Amino acid sequence: MTGGEDAETLVGVAVPVPIRRTFTYRVPGAQGDGIVLGTRVRVPFGRRSVKGTVVEWPALRPAAGVEVKDLEEALPDSPALDAHLLELTRFVADYYLCSWGEAIEAALPPDLPAPKR
Repeated sequence: MTGGEDAETLVGVAVPVPIRRTFTYRVPGAQGDGIVLGTRVRVPFGRRSVKGTVVEWPALRPAAGVEVKDLEEALPDSPALDAHLLELTRFVADYYLCSWGEAIEAALPPDLPAPKR
């Protein structure tokens, strides 16, 4: 790839919404080292912020005129999904006609509240 340090890293993120596609986000330079396939991330989505999973790395640049936003953060307390779980959830999404992000969310344990002390 030409461009050296000016080249931006784009990733495809599956988010748990009923839209059967992935969304492209830019990885800010400071977070680039911690992002791999299967990394759980927080991304801006419309007027809210949602958790998603990196499923394409690097991603292709979207069509002209499509704004690419920065991902907000990699979720440090969430383990990355391995290749087998990504493959399984992709199959589930195709079989049940849901989004990849919805299949991933269904496969993961729910966020549990912190224990009260």
